[in-house]
Amino acid sequence: MGQTINGRIGGEFEIDPKYLAGKPQPGGHTPTFGCPNEVWLDTGRSALKLALEHISSAGTSGKAWVPAYVCPSVTHAFKSKGFSVRYYAVEPDLGLRSLPASFATSDKRDVFLFIHYFGRPNKDAVRLLSTLSKKPWIIEDAAQAPFLKSAWVSSDFIFNSLRKAFPQPDGALLGSPHPFAHKLAEPLDPFISKRVLGKTLRHSSEDEEKYLRLFEESERELEKENPPRMISPVSKRLMTQENFSTAAETRKFNYRVLAHALTGMTRVSTLWSDVPDDFVPLGLPVVVARDGRDALRSYLRERRIYCPVHWHLDSEVIEETNSAHELSRRILTLPIDQRYGGSDMARVADEIRKFSP
Repeated sequence: MGQTINGRIGGEFEIDPKYLAGKPQPGGHTPTFGCPNEVWLDTGRSALKLALEHISSAGTSGKAWVPAYVCPSVTHAFKSKGFSVRYYAVEPDLGLRSLPASFATSDKRDVFLFIHYFGRPNKDAVRLLSTLSKKPWIIEDAAQAPFLKSAWVSSDFIFNSLRKAFPQPDGALLGSPHPFAHKLAEPLDPFISKRVLGKTLRHSSEDEEKYLRLFEESERELEKENPPRMISPVSKRLMTQENFSTAAETRKFNYRVLAHALTGMTRVSTLWSDVPDDFVPLGLPVVVARDGRDALRSYLRERRIYCPVHWHLDSEVIEETNSAHELSRRILTLPIDQRYGGSDMARVADEIRKFSP
């Protein structure tokens, strides 16, 4: 805990160059969902595309149901594979109270994707889907839940993404009970090289403009139409440098400390205050008082506390679901990851307390 670099809290994970050629560490391992069929790819969107390729070849109605609160890259992946996307509503706390009115009941099933938001297992989706006598194709999106250890028994596919929770530049695991073909393209070198360089610069340099430019350029590589690609060798090596158990416990500790410190503040409220045993948080999502999110985010950034927004929604979602749009306008993810400790969480809370729009 407490490995703050240059006074920063949050933002992209840094890479210490000494770990690029390091040996496996105690507690380091390759994660698994325990599925009969698993393959490592570069990104969550690659994993989703590969799953959709299998579903398309096996037979589907061509209709996909995704939550209204969703990363735009998810809907883009469906559309790139020719699916017609439908949105289903989620509650303000990202819970699910009911399923869409109907799924296709023919042999060519609809696809239903649900998300484990911010690392919290989506028990509502599991409970509701369990009641269906004829199930759609089911995809678990665990991109925000890289510590999730197993898939739901009725899921057809599950995927995660490790690059937002660890230093590695890429890495996403796809699991399924179905055997699936996975002839993958080689790693996308411009994406990997720019991310590795940006992460090593962030570790040792104050040249923020330079490493941020590298991160932006690397993300633009992903926005191109890419086939599913294999994980890079550097990420496979870096995975063995991580103690996943320690990282998980540190995240839980930091979440509890910061959530408690925010109690009673009028400007922000936590989406969830509890941390169940099976919840390893990606970050601490808070809802900021109306119209204050962007000002608070800028204020924290000036104080070297970097908070992402999950997510800026596509315009078509905004048109269909006002509640998702409202949450997207007000949500902010506070950093609580394994680089930090209790004193860092106290600093984050103190700065939020001082904020005056």
